[in-house]
Amino acid sequence: MKKLILHTIRIAISFSISVVGAVVLFFVTGFIWWAAILGGGATYFLVSAIFRRKFLPSNQDVVKEERAYVKKNIREIKPKVKEIGSYRYKVRSIRVYQTVNKVHKILKQILEIAEREPQRYRNVQSVFTTYVDSTLLIVKKYSELASQPVKNKELYISMREVEETLEELAASIEKELLQILSDDITDLDIECKLVKQSLQETGYSFEERTKEQTASAKNNIIR
Repeated sequence: MKKLILHTIRIAISFSISVVGAVVLFFVTGFIWWAAILGGGATYFLVSAIFRRKFLPSNQDVVKEERAYVKKNIREIKPKVKEIGSYRYKVRSIRVYQTVNKVHKILKQILEIAEREPQRYRNVQSVFTTYVDSTLLIVKKYSELASQPVKNKELYISMREVEETLEELAASIEKELLQILSDDITDLDIECKLVKQSLQETGYSFEERTKEQTASAKNNIIR
């Protein structure tokens, strides 16, 4: 939005100055209209270029800002994901351990994707904002409940509810990961189809290659 406003201002200022310049040139050159038009056009592009350089960020600047934004967010998220993983050993339940371990592994994988490919961070950002803080809060609460030396019926009910919530979170995060990887999976499927098609066109299928390798192995054994 800010960039659009700056572009609008740039055009308005450049146009206004170019009109003034054209009028001045028209009178200075003795009413030569084509000189006024050329001068006004040159003034427009000159003012526009100066404004763009002064106030509008270049593509390189935008990329740098985006990378800095991604790094900053990842630095904030990493300790939280690590803390979630640390609670695996505090929950005192194999079932919850497996759930927390699964969540931790998925979040780590998504973090690795964001670090490896910063341009994809916007696609995974919703996972961090939606799930990381809530997951950390829930595993902390469960750990506190599990560490109580005395437990009654209400406490066991609360723990059971937390377990179910964690499992729902794990399922949701897993779906998010699959969605993030869907583009990679699609690209891989296309690549595999192209390879198979190429092999079929040359009359040398994967099955045929396997048969040849098997026959060659048998011959080597016989020898």
